[in-house]
Amino acid sequence: MPRQWYQSRQIVCENCDREYTWSGGAIAEMEGFVPDVCRFCYEHPDLHPIEIECDNASHPGFTFRWSPQEQQFYADRGLEEPALCKACREANKAQQPVRLKCSACERDYTYSRNYIISFKRNEGSFEGRDVCRLCFLDPQRAKGLKEKREEREKKKKEREEKLPFSDTLAYYLHSKGDGDGRFDSDIDLDTMTVQTTVESFDILSDPNDYRNISDPKHGDVWTHIMRSDHEWDKRLGTDDEETVFSEAAAIAESTDPDSIVQCKIRSSSRWAKFDITSAWVLIIRNNENPPPDYRLVTSYIATAEEVSRWIKSGTWILN
Repeated sequence: MPRQWYQSRQIVCENCDREYTWSGGAIAEMEGFVPDVCRFCYEHPDLHPIEIECDNASHPGFTFRWSPQEQQFYADRGLEEPALCKACREANKAQQPVRLKCSACERDYTYSRNYIISFKRNEGSFEGRDVCRLCFLDPQRAKGLKEKREEREKKKKEREEKLPFSDTLAYYLHSKGDGDGRFDSDIDLDTMTVQTTVESFDILSDPNDYRNISDPKHGDVWTHIMRSDHEWDKRLGTDDEETVFSEAAAIAESTDPDSIVQCKIRSSSRWAKFDITSAWVLIIRNNENPPPDYRLVTSYIATAEEVSRWIKSGTWILN
């Protein structure tokens, strides 16, 4: 008996709601019967869509539909029922680490992608975070550090306003001041600043790493940097080591030629950065075990006159 031919039929599956086209050949095999469900749902009558509440605190109460096809896919691979909707799962796959400069303690901090994913799932939105994890967990600490920084900035501004022209580094180097003319071309007379090429140095940021680097005179590098005779409390208004190091790291990263003078130290692989507004000196060298590429050797306060003597003697070479 000749086989009867049927036209294909398009339906909307009454089980999974997706559009599906039954071919004429398939309809012929069923002797003209056209199911009101797609082939998958027809062959898996026990599977029905399931509504699941997405386990993500960033949008509480949101539910998503777990289709029969997805249920079979998970079952075939021995996977558990999904806790997150498809949009959240895809967002987690695309999540990148977030690096920021803490608005409280001013240190560079990187949130790992795993931390961000976990936080969004358990706590809520991560958007707008501008502090490191330590300051986020301790708001009182963050508030205190912000207040200290504002006070330091206030004192710094007061020092700048009181700084006389005759006490600038440019004055000590220029022939119109106390110099011999060798450095006149390096000085902008309009702003009375010493112009050098100022680079950003990505320095080692973990104090414990400095404590593990030996120093022949001071035992370890961290002790050298934080020497008590530098009198940080008198100069910065605090002797808190984390605050002192944060200030030093900011100078290391700065590329402002109007406030920073950078020099190469003669016969060494070291650099000196002098902040003319705070009179702060950093000595930087290559890191023995990069990354990062650089680390601090020490830091201290020096007068413009002292720095000018090192430059005039050739110990420091303008960059």
